[in-house]
Amino acid sequence: MRGERILVVGMCNPISDDPRRALWPEPARCTGWNLWKLTEARTGCTPEQYTAAFHRTNMVIGKWHWPTAVGWWEASKDQILEDFDITLLLGAGPRTAAGMGELPELCLRGGIATLPHPSGLNRWYNIRAQKAAAEILMEELYLRAIGE
Repeated sequence: MRGERILVVGMCNPISDDPRRALWPEPARCTGWNLWKLTEARTGCTPEQYTAAFHRTNMVIGKWHWPTAVGWWEASKDQILEDFDITLLLGAGPRTAAGMGELPELCLRGGIATLPHPSGLNRWYNIRAQKAAAEILMEELYLRAIGE
């Protein structure tokens, strides 16, 4: 069964400019690894299954730059909304750059999902109930992506 096309949009990758490495699940404790761990918690998916399930990109290559992120969204949004069933915006930066700052930190509404940025520095995930809610959202998105 064909699953839904889900795009995960992050901020930037300080480790690599290679777009194939966007939100990659290594090294341990990086944003991609944390996102995979949120997905793996309820699904048991491997890093390979995580990378196969989701399309992943960053708004900015190199260091985070607000005007570049806004410009990227403006240039990309029509194609993104046409090509993908759901777009997951990670953190306030991408959510606000996409003009969706009014959305809650964690939601799935129509074709847009939001999640607090899963960097190791975000204390939002230290509250167990909030982390569990993020795990449930990632489970839902993963199952949709693989067609279950």
